[in-house]
Amino acid sequence: MALDLRPVQIRHRLPARVATLVYGVDGEDMRRAGVIRAQAMAYRDAHAATITEADWTAIEDRLRAAYGLLKTALLSAAPR
Repeated sequence: MALDLRPVQIRHRLPARVATLVYGVDGEDMRRAGVIRAQAMAYRDAHAATITEADWTAIEDRLRAAYGLLKTALLSAAPR
């Protein structure tokens, strides 16, 4: 596994930027969703060697929050 030397802020913003490009939607909820997804990935990576069921629950909670924000962002941008 390669060491990721990019600053944490860039790694946390990258998933939000990708989602913005994919969905064509930008905003605070989209950015927060990306940061939370990145945090879930970082948490999983940090606990990989000794991951427990409680860790998976924490990851799931973060991902549910992230995708809830993503859904909110997409619905608020949808044409009415």
